[in-house]
Amino acid sequence: MQNITKPYFYTWSEQDTAPCFPLDKTLEYSFISNGHEIDELSAISFQCSFGLKNKIIEGYIKDQLDNFGVCSAKADYQLKTDVTNKLLSLLKLESGKIFYTVSGAESVENALKVARIFTNKNKVAARFKSYHGATRGALEVTGDWRNRAANVEQKNIVRLPDFQDDMDASESIKIIENNKNELAAIILETIPAANGVYVPTKEYLQALQSACKSNGILFILDEVVCGFYRTIEPFGYQNFNLKPDIVCMAKGISGGFIPFGAVYFNEKISNYFNQNILPCGLTNYAHPLGLITLKAILELTSTKSFQNQLHNNKITLENFIKSLHHEKNVDETRVIGLLSAIETKKYIPWDNFFKNNLSIVSIKDGNKGRIILSPFLTAPEDVLKKSLDKLLKNIREIDE
Repeated sequence: MQNITKPYFYTWSEQDTAPCFPLDKTLEYSFISNGHEIDELSAISFQCSFGLKNKIIEGYIKDQLDNFGVCSAKADYQLKTDVTNKLLSLLKLESGKIFYTVSGAESVENALKVARIFTNKNKVAARFKSYHGATRGALEVTGDWRNRAANVEQKNIVRLPDFQDDMDASESIKIIENNKNELAAIILETIPAANGVYVPTKEYLQALQSACKSNGILFILDEVVCGFYRTIEPFGYQNFNLKPDIVCMAKGISGGFIPFGAVYFNEKISNYFNQNILPCGLTNYAHPLGLITLKAILELTSTKSFQNQLHNNKITLENFIKSLHHEKNVDETRVIGLLSAIETKKYIPWDNFFKNNLSIVSIKDGNKGRIILSPFLTAPEDVLKKSLDKLLKNIREIDE
């Protein structure tokens, strides 16, 4: 869409040509732009897992505002304790502690900082095709184009091959062992999102975890996209029977309603700071509106109705992906839970979808394209099917 100069920046874009659109209002699972209802198939950058409006979550936030909407990071109160214990239980890991943030990038930043302090090492290993956030430290471990665009230093980063280029993890293990004396940690997106939804095998991930354990290297998983039921399990790593030392969370943790994030640290790391200063802090640390939103989501997702809807939508998406195998413009597909990638022989610009009342992640890869799907977890099946039908029409139109 044509961009008109505004007094604010657009993200990840040349400002003169940045894609943008007018927003009139949001509905539960769609939004109105210039009087047109637009279906949303990307959960607005993967975070709005529970819709654009949600009466349960919004009701909890309103009630908390009536009690208190802001407080000191030093304040102890029942909500803070109860929600943290429930989150630790959902992670299904050994005892540890949670550090709260307000974004995925800040979760990664604090994970890396603590890992380097705890191990007294500076280097971190990360994949080539990876994204971990937009702040300086998060971009340092990021491997995709956003790292290069920001001109971030790489002196403390060791690059690992992507899963699809090292499916038995042998090359990655060699790199880890060759750098073990300097490596504080490796950080991986359990399953990358915009970089392709390449779903690793259990054997691959467990091999990397074992290499870390045997060489005294921390195993950090970036669950910013995969966390909170995006892959059906509460967390992506639970599909692979992993026990990470550190887990980074954001996006689905608050469904996009409140900027919020968290980092889990295992017991050994947590105990280190009993007698050592934790040099981490945020003005909005453990914000009560973030905590109440997380409480609402933990209670919502524990219900039978949510679990039934989640599994029905998983089947709907899987059936749709299978139906694409005979489409002329489709090269390859990948899917896990409610996260999927469609590789197309011809790139379909984002504008093309939007003109047909569909909002989606569409990425140019040479002359080819990649569509990333992350639909709402709670959408009724007829809503999801209607959006997928629109998508199929757009994919077919490119051949006409």
